[in-house]
Amino acid sequence: MRTIALSLLLAFSSSTVAWAETQSQNVNTVPPPPVPQLPDEPLPVWHPPKQINRRAMFLQMSPEMRDDQRLRQLGIWSSSLGWASVFLGGVLFVWAASLNSDLGNPPPPAPAGTFNPGIEDQRNRVENSAFAFLGIGGVLAVGGFALYTAGQWKMTAHHKKHPDEPLPPLSGF
Repeated sequence: MRTIALSLLLAFSSSTVAWAETQSQNVNTVPPPPVPQLPDEPLPVWHPPKQINRRAMFLQMSPEMRDDQRLRQLGIWSSSLGWASVFLGGVLFVWAASLNSDLGNPPPPAPAGTFNPGIEDQRNRVENSAFAFLGIGGVLAVGGFALYTAGQWKMTAHHKKHPDEPLPPLSGF
């Protein structure tokens, strides 16, 4: 039974393909219309691109909100610089402590108990630099935090008066 069904299927499909081939050869084929030859259009005159503003721009914000956002960003940057300066001051302070231990225990070529004023001068310079970086970094970190807080406070006050106005990204609302 299966063989009969398979032979009928093959016979029917091969005769259909043969019939389609003969029909396609019998049809009068019409050649496609010729492609029209159109004249070329001239290219527009090239101009160099306009000057692009590379600064971040917040669209659809009021000038007050933009100023508050700049104040917050200034606070973030100055605080970041301050904390980096505090970190560098800490590294310099550890170096000064290492030089201080070298002052009491000189390196192996020198006999024990020998005083080297060059190491003491270097320790004093490094220690003074550490104190300067710690002081400046602390002022910048605290000042940056104050600027950020002032900008956020102004932004909150403005948002309470104008709740439908769009806010900058990461504004805390």
